[in-house]
Amino acid sequence: MRNVAEHKNAVQSSTLFYKNFTWSADKAVDGNKDGRSSPDTSKTCSATLYANGDHTWEVDITYPVHVNSITVYGRSYGDQLSGFQLFIGNVSNSWSSGRLLNVISSADNIHTFQANYSLVRFISVVRRNKEILLLCEIEVNGECPDGAYSESCNQTCGICYGGQPCNKSTGECLEGCNKGWSGIHCDQGS
Repeated sequence: MRNVAEHKNAVQSSTLFYKNFTWSADKAVDGNKDGRSSPDTSKTCSATLYANGDHTWEVDITYPVHVNSITVYGRSYGDQLSGFQLFIGNVSNSWSSGRLLNVISSADNIHTFQANYSLVRFISVVRRNKEILLLCEIEVNGECPDGAYSESCNQTCGICYGGQPCNKSTGECLEGCNKGWSGIHCDQGS
């Protein structure tokens, strides 16, 4: 399992510029959770502009994956996550067409959602009728769907023994090949 959202393309409804720093959407998928206690100086969080209204943030994983869990990290103090909604989707980059996973009303600053969703490509965080949305990291723990492998899940598995899936990273058929197939990836007909 790996964080499939890390360093992927992220966008937000607006971007805060504060203390000579642009709090851009990509900061929430940079792999850095360490700056949560002092985001003003660590410069590792994303934030929307201060304004009453709806604030959105979204990451495009670029390919459909099987998602096991999603963790949303806010800064370690303050209340800039309460009331957020978490959406997932596969066919559109619009949160309004995604599936609502949860609405969080607490002011906690770390939220983990255990999930078992196949073919998720877009993760959206929405905070309605609030002043700001500040995210320090989003981790999406997932893996390629069965039948695919590689870092970007764009390689097709061979014909593994008994229809077993291949290794999601290397493409190797761990139980060997079905009869009539050979090679480490079981992709050579014999």
